[in-house]
Amino acid sequence: MEIHASSRYDLKTVASLCRMFRVKKTTPVLHLVLMLIAYGFVAGVCIALGFGRGFDSFIAVLLTVCAVGLCLELVIFFIFPRIQYRNMADLRDAENRFVFRETDFVVTTDGASQKAEAHISYSALVRVVETKAYLYLFQTKNQTFIVDRATLSDEDMSELRRCMAHVLGKRYSIYRY
Repeated sequence: MEIHASSRYDLKTVASLCRMFRVKKTTPVLHLVLMLIAYGFVAGVCIALGFGRGFDSFIAVLLTVCAVGLCLELVIFFIFPRIQYRNMADLRDAENRFVFRETDFVVTTDGASQKAEAHISYSALVRVVETKAYLYLFQTKNQTFIVDRATLSDEDMSELRRCMAHVLGKRYSIYRY
């Protein structure tokens, strides 16, 4: 077995990784919308109570919590991925080419000033997360290879999933989005 794939570490790819950490069961966009609705609902109830009973310190604290929560959600979704992308330095827009085999894979990185090749066993991975758009291969908690699923056929993805899941067991996760 020899499966070829690739990915480019552009802003879209980095943003998907940042957002993947926030949610597991729902899409990141749906999560953001649900959180905005929840904060908006609580803020609306607080404002209605404030006009009905008068604004006291409890309602002011709840409104402040809603405003801070809303701002944090927006920062995490829109600003944090841009910061991460900007901090990538030499790896920004780097292209990774992968060759997956039965028990290991080879990754070749080709960036503006970074060229490297590594041979990695599936058993050396901390975990793997599969989404509909990407396959995230975690070397450590902070180091991740991202494979663009568009560069894999369905048959290749099934074969790759079978090989990795066999070695990784519960460390292989499939997210539904």
